[in-house]
Formats: sequence, structure tokens, C-alpha cells
Amino acid sequence: MSRTPVEAPPKPKLRLEMRGIRKGFFGVQVLDGVDLTCAPGEVRAIVGENGAGKSTLMKILAGVHAADEGSILIDGREEHFRDPRAAQNAGVAIIFQEFRLLSERSVAENMFLGREPGRAMRVDEGALHRSTAQLLARLRVDRSISPDTLVRDLSVAQQQMVEIAKALSLDARILVMDEPTAALSPSEVESLFTIVRELCAQGLAIVYISHRLEEVFRLATRITVLKDGTTVADVATGDVTTGELVELMVGRSLDRYYPPRRTSPPPQRQTRLRVRGGGNARLRGIDLELVAGEIVGVAGLEGAGRTELARALFGAEPFTSGGIELDGRPIPLTSPGEAIDAGIAFLTEDRKSEGLLARESVLDNAKLAVRALRRSRKKKKDAIRGTAATAALLGELDVRAASLQVPAQFLSGGNQQKVVLAKWLATRPKVLLFDEPTRGIDIGAKAAVHERMRALAEEGAAILMISSELSEVIGMSDRILVMRQGRIAGELEAGASEAEILRVATGAGGEAIKSESESESESESESDSDSDSDSDSDSDSDREKGRGIWGVFGVLFVLSWIGVGNAFVGVDNLRNMLVRSVALGIVAVGQSLVLLAGSIDLSVAYLISVVAVLTSYEMQGQVSMIAPSVLLALGIGAGVGLVNGLLVTRVKVNAFMATLGTGLLMRGALENSFTSVAGSVPPGFQQLGYSGVGPIPYAVLLFGAMAAGAWYLVRKTRFGYHLMAVGGDEETARVSGVRSARVMVLAHVACSLCAVVSALFLVSRVGSAAPWIGPNGRYDLDSVAAVVLGGTAIMGGRGGILGTVGGVLVLAVVDNALNQLGVNTFVQDIVRGVILICAVAAYGMARGEGLLASAVLARLRRRVPA
Repeated sequence: MSRTPVEAPPKPKLRLEMRGIRKGFFGVQVLDGVDLTCAPGEVRAIVGENGAGKSTLMKILAGVHAADEGSILIDGREEHFRDPRAAQNAGVAIIFQEFRLLSERSVAENMFLGREPGRAMRVDEGALHRSTAQLLARLRVDRSISPDTLVRDLSVAQQQMVEIAKALSLDARILVMDEPTAALSPSEVESLFTIVRELCAQGLAIVYISHRLEEVFRLATRITVLKDGTTVADVATGDVTTGELVELMVGRSLDRYYPPRRTSPPPQRQTRLRVRGGGNARLRGIDLELVAGEIVGVAGLEGAGRTELARALFGAEPFTSGGIELDGRPIPLTSPGEAIDAGIAFLTEDRKSEGLLARESVLDNAKLAVRALRRSRKKKKDAIRGTAATAALLGELDVRAASLQVPAQFLSGGNQQKVVLAKWLATRPKVLLFDEPTRGIDIGAKAAVHERMRALAEEGAAILMISSELSEVIGMSDRILVMRQGRIAGELEAGASEAEILRVATGAGGEAIKSESESESESESESDSDSDSDSDSDSDSDREKGRGIWGVFGVLFVLSWIGVGNAFVGVDNLRNMLVRSVALGIVAVGQSLVLLAGSIDLSVAYLISVVAVLTSYEMQGQVSMIAPSVLLALGIGAGVGLVNGLLVTRVKVNAFMATLGTGLLMRGALENSFTSVAGSVPPGFQQLGYSGVGPIPYAVLLFGAMAAGAWYLVRKTRFGYHLMAVGGDEETARVSGVRSARVMVLAHVACSLCAVVSALFLVSRVGSAAPWIGPNGRYDLDSVAAVVLGGTAIMGGRGGILGTVGGVLVLAVVDNALNQLGVNTFVQDIVRGVILICAVAAYGMARGEGLLASAVLARLRRRVPA
């Protein structure tokens, strides 16, 4: 009797296939033939040490990097991603380990960057905010995070939730999560896990990277283990134990996760740091002691004041009440510089923006804190100095880099953390403040950091360790401080349980922990909402500097009136002052666009000369030549802007040098062809410079129209959103799908076209032109001065058009008043320079820039060699 063969069940269709992926950097093979698959509804975990190649593999999938070899298939179709936008269009979304958010943009602007809703060029701000609010509600953080809040005002944990929501907004088929829980509280982790399960049920393929192995075993169906850029295992979750997985990752077994605590107290209890009654805007009644040889853990819910405590002890957000003693002596800790000199080190939770100079070398980063030492000769003498000694320290910490000259941005997260640690160990500190010391690093690197912390304590250092991982707090601490609502709510002995810590953190019994936590969260959200409204106005102020620059304008106007007399406010004088500001104003509007994008244009003065001379030469007083001459001028302007933009984006020439070079080329060509006044314009064309509508000159209306158009472009259109994004962080903009090169080129073209309009206006006023009309007017540097005076950041990403208009008018008032008072030009330059410096310094002080990064970092930037 025959039997019908039983068909084998069909193999699950693969959503993602990565085959034979190879990638190298600086001659080092980072990935060597890696394979990865993931099916719809599956959570595929990738584990491995820092530097194993996990993040690089995912960046190739996301279109950030191109593979040297290998193929990517999505739903069976081979894909070749030229950029992140192409990967997004194919259904790939990624949550990066290092946040890709623009600090000066709002949550809503970050969430849909590169995909803003709207029609034509205009952004639908209502839809943008509604969609953002829905995503925040989906993650259950809508009560604590507002769509209007600036990212720089969010905590690290809140930024992590924004990153997650941003990835969910893509409506992807493949979702990559690279360390998504590194900064989240336990309740936020549970919310995320619920979302992950819901997404799996909807058929998404999820690639999950984490160093928290308990999460891997809870979520993943299969686990891929990478080591040194190769796949060493691909196993079902149920077929491997935690110990076996660790051994596959690190190549050896780890007998213990935490080094043993000191079994007996130190022979002499030496108090390193004591605080009595410390308080500031976020902390109240802080009493604590840090003893030599002891690790004190700090636990608490998100927002309880843990990070604020460390920042206060480091002088970044100093105590405004109470007293601090170091080794029994009172000491003021009002700045990070004082803390560094006193022997206090601070490893911040945000190593990317506050711990490292990403573009500087590993070696220079390791020397940063030593270079910041100021007053203490003994500290300088004791510090680890010299290249050989610093290299030896990096070797002790097992920092893995192709070379110590490699920029820190190319290291893995764990190696970056070790570089930050080396930076501080080089100063031989007495007190170390560790804020999330093992966030985002692998289990082997964690063990190394823990061993180093214990060794430092044994050598006599006093350590304060903040961690959101209760197991880490319990495993490492000799004492545990628990914070709640800006206070130290209690102190527990070593080995306290998680339940005991949570009871103190919430002020409730075990059964009421959740509700108490929620109520505390609600109170925090109310406070956040108040700060949100403040931050909204701060946002507008930062973008436009409206109140600031117009306040300066008002003061200077009144002072000029008093100094010059009633002649200053006469109709004729005011009209003349406005008209004389038009040429600079139009150029400054264009300069605003390139500065907002993080570039600069020093060719505008010579472009004005070229356009002015050629148009007057072409017109020769003939009305019929007005249109052809104007079209020629616009063509020249567009061409020059295009060349500038391509030099900056494609050839990668520094914008300062590129635009200065094109300017000098134009000057040479012009002066070789024209040595004096060239041509003339017909009387009808001069109407632009001298006529008007009633008392308002056409020129002022033209300036107003161009400023209003530029304001609309920057504030209401996709181009404006992308312009600010590129200026804020070009790499973040690119990863988000913004075509940053195109935006930069268009900004340069727009700037050049503004210079053309300014030249046409000048020709209409003068009637003819000479080669020196642009340089003599100083339209290059003066336009930059007006923009910066108006509050636009010289590095881009912050500022606006209204501020630029204010800056132009401030310069106009100063020039008019000084001219009427008969002040010579040299003194005028000095006065203008003082006003510019004072205004920019005032903006920086108002924003509180440079508090932390950089006592280390501002003092440091000046000393790091090129």
C-alpha cells in the first residue's frame, strides 16, 4: 500500500537577509563576512562585545555606511542603499545607540525630520504636532514630554523615548533597536517591551541589540553572536544559557559580574567630601559624606535628582546654599574648573556631548582633563602627562583602536567610555562621580569598568556611582543613597534588595509602588509642562532673538537721539538711514541662510562688484537692456552660488576658504577688465533707488519683502526646517533622511542671489558702478556681523531672519549717529566691534552655554593641538 508523502512545512519567509557583509575603516576589518536574517514577527537579538561590529552592521542596513562587499535583501528583493532616505523608503527604521537628535529643535521637529507633513513646501505644523502627540501617547510619555519642548531641555531618558517614537513614526517593516533601554527606568522598559510585542504581532521584523542579557532572553526568539567582526553563533534563545552566551561573546567565562566588596572598613575613615544642607533649584537639604576607599551608590526614580546631585558636586549646576568640605577644608565648587583643580572627576551620563571631543583623536581626548588643570602645581606634577604615559594608561584600560590618532567618534561605545575614564584617571582624582558608568557598553567592558572602580576605591579614592540599573547599584555599593524629589530620602546598607530601594524611592510600601511612582511622574509632568511653556518662548527667542536684538536697537536708538539731538529723529534722516541699510540688509538676509546651515559666504562683496559693473556696462543707459541685464545678473549669481555650494559639499573645501577663493577669482577677473566706472543705467531703473510709495521708498519695501520671504522660508517650509537641521548637526540631518548637500547648495545659491539684488539696488542708486563698490562697502564681513549680532549661531542651527533685520538696523543706527557726531572711521570700527562682542557675549550668558562640557571642554578646546 502506497503512502502519500507528508510535505514539510514551508520555511518562514524572511523579511531581512544580509549575506557576506564586509566593511573596513582605516585599514581595520570591522565586519568580515557577517550573515543575518530576520522573519516577520520575529525578534532577532544581536549580542557581542563593544567593537564586535554590531552597530556598524546596522548602519549599513540603515544606509549610513555602504558595505565593501555583501548583499541586502528585503522581502527577497536585493537593495542598494545610497543614503538613509533610501533605507527608510525601503521600510527600515533604526534607533541608534548614540542619539541622533537636534538639541536646538523641538521634539516634533526631530520626530518627522526629513518627512514633515504638509503641502508643497509648507509644513503643516498642526499635523506635525498632532502626529507627534499621538506617538508620545503610544509610548505613554505624553504627560512628561511635549511636542514643543526643545530636545536640549529633555533628560537622557526622555531623549531615548523620543528616539524610539521617531523610529515608530516611520511605519517601518524592519525596526532596528540599538541599546534602546540603556537610559530607561524599569517602568519605561516595560512599556517599550509591550510596544515591541505589539509590533511583532503586526508582522514587523525587529533586530534587537542589547548588552542587558535578561532583556535578550525575554524578547528574542533567536540570537546572533558577533565577535571581532565575524558571526560566532546563531542559536535559538531556548538552546543557550546566560553563562554560555557570555562565554561566546567574550571568549571566556565570567565567574562573577561584580568584584567583591571590601570585607572590613578602611583602617582610617577619611572623609574626602562632605556636604551639609546643600541646595539649589533642583536639590534640597543634601547631607552626604564620601569616604576614601568607599563606593557610594545613588538610586532613585527618573527625575529624582540623581544626575543633578553629581552636577552640583562638580560645580556644573552648583549648590546655592549649604557648605562643602574637601578633606576637611571648606571649598567653593561654583564651576567645573574649580572641581577639576580640587581633584574631582565627573564621568557624565552623556559621553557624546559632554564627555568627548568626538572629532579629536583618542590621545588628545585622554589628555583633555590634564590640560584643564590650572592652579594646583602639585596636581599638575602628580597628573599623568606625556604621550607614552597616556598611551600606557589607555592600554591598561584595554582601549581598542587602530591608532591613538584615530578620532574618538570612530570608536565603539565601550571604548569611548574607557577613553572618558582615562581622561579623568590621568588627573589622579580624589573623588570620582560616575553617572551611568556602564550605559551602552558590553558585559566584558562592564566587568572591566567595575574592576577599575573597585581598584580605585582600594587605592583611596572616594566614588559616587549613579545608576538606573538596581542590580549594579546593589552589586557595587558599600552604601546606597536613595533619592526622591530632589532629596536624599534614605540610606541603605550594602546588599539591600531591589524592593527596599524602591520602597524608599517611592515613599510607599511594595504594593503601592506603582501608583506612587505614577503620581510622582504626574507631578513631574506638571512641572515639565510649566517648563515647556518657558522652553517654547526660549525656543522662539533662540531662533529669532526678537526681544534681545530689538531691545538693543531701542536702547541705541534712544542714546543716539540724546547724543545727536532732534535731527536724528527727523523724517529725512530716518528715511535716509533706512535706505542706506537696504544694500547691507539684503546681503545679510542671504548670509543668514548660509550661516544657519553652518556655512559662510565671503564672496558676496566681490559678487556685488561683478554684478554691478557688468549690469551697468550692459545697460549703457538703454531701457531695452534692463531685462537682459537683470537676467544676466541673476544667472551669474546662481552660478557663483552653485560653485560655492559644490566646493563645500562635493569637493569638501572649507566654506571660509572656498568662498574667499571664488571671491578673489572674481576680483582678479574684474580688475583685469575694468579699472574705473563702467557704463550707466537708464533713468527708469533709478526709480528703484529713489522713488517710493508715499513716504516709504521702494528700496525699503524691497528689503521688507525679501526679509519676510526669507522668514517664511526658514520658519514655515521644509527647506527651512532642513536648513536649521543641517546647521545643527549635518550627520544627524543626513541620517534622518535630509539631503544635506542639496540644502547647503541651495543656501549658497540663495545667498548669491541676494547679493545680486543688493548689487542691482546699489547700481540704481549710483547710476553706474566701479570694481571697488562691493569691497569698499564691506558687505562680506558686515553682513556676517549683522547676522551674528542678530543672534544666529556662527556654527549654524540657531537664529533667524528677524534677528538679522534687527542686527542690520542696529548697525545702521550706530553708523548714522557716529557720522553725525563726526567720529572718525577708526573709532567707528572700534564701537561696532565692542557692540558686536557685547551682544554675542550676552546671548551666550543668557543661554548658560559652556557650563559643564567644558571647563573641560571650553578650556580644553583652546589647548587641543590641531
